[in-house]
Amino acid sequence: MKRLIVALSILVLLLLFTLFSVLNEKEGLVALPVTVERLFSTGGEGLKNREITFFTRSADQEQHNERIITLAAEITAGLDNDFAKLEAIYDWITTNIDYDLEKAANLSAYGSGPEYALDNGRGVCHDYAELVLALLTASGIEAEYKRGEVVVGDGETELHAWNEATVDGVRYALDTTWGAGFMLDDKSAYIRMPRRIYLTTPADLARLHSDLLYKQEQEEAYMRQVNAAKPLVPLPGLEQELLTLFNSYRVEEGLDLLKEETGLLELARRHAGDYAGLVCRGEILNLDNLGMDLGEAAPALKARSAGMYVLVKWLYPAQAPEDIYEDVLDELSASLNDSRWQAISIGVVRKGDLLITVNLFLEYQ
Repeated sequence: MKRLIVALSILVLLLLFTLFSVLNEKEGLVALPVTVERLFSTGGEGLKNREITFFTRSADQEQHNERIITLAAEITAGLDNDFAKLEAIYDWITTNIDYDLEKAANLSAYGSGPEYALDNGRGVCHDYAELVLALLTASGIEAEYKRGEVVVGDGETELHAWNEATVDGVRYALDTTWGAGFMLDDKSAYIRMPRRIYLTTPADLARLHSDLLYKQEQEEAYMRQVNAAKPLVPLPGLEQELLTLFNSYRVEEGLDLLKEETGLLELARRHAGDYAGLVCRGEILNLDNLGMDLGEAAPALKARSAGMYVLVKWLYPAQAPEDIYEDVLDELSASLNDSRWQAISIGVVRKGDLLITVNLFLEYQ
């Protein structure tokens, strides 16, 4: 009888342990296969088993704690409310930490966590999220590390990490990885472009993570809002570079060079500035006014016909004129291949990250 009781007791304990394990597994946001979890790991450590612990008592951790506490104090110095501290930490990370393309391609070969991000000035999503968690915790703000799948293309998802935090009873979501910048489509380079759009509510961040069209709309709305207040700057240097590149293209195609028509330059620049304002206000561009002004000016220039093309482009930092030219050429290749055109006026203005080019092609009598 005693043996039976002992056996039953062991069986009950095993059942309880199994139930506890199952419940523990369900605490994660998603259940992920081990082969996929390695994307979030170093040395084969699984994502759902990842433990993030700050402010422990070992000598190495004490040094790490002190570094985090000092940095958090520097970032939030002079701020008297937790939401301002939350914003300051988000802004500091998105401004100072780049995405690590090399580590993303070979996670097991690199370090991990807040220390790695601070030492190298870069990291992958879980480094961003752990650094956010550490700095918010050090600032006395309740925060959590979140992870799950996000949509990054048509039918394409990937594993990701971000944070949630509670300030004055309100829940916020922070994705500092996406907020810091973006990768080019071919993933050949990372472009730092800090944006506040990814400091939002959990529900809104979930939609940004899952709805590509909504993400694009919100990013464009944010860009319009931020750049609306930026000064309008004419770019005569870029106008000349585009003319040179256009004529190089014409030579390759066996066509005559395009003359620069200076008589329409101010008109092109003025309308480019008008269009920049319309784009930042989210209004639809209408070329009627440009057409009317061009029609009035053309006879004095002895023009027989004209073509007008307005191109709108959002720039990213350090984008070379050659890159801009490739985009413009995609749109203007038909006109550049048109042997009728003998001259061109190119008006280019910049308003923050927004570039407007007005291209006026002319055929003389």
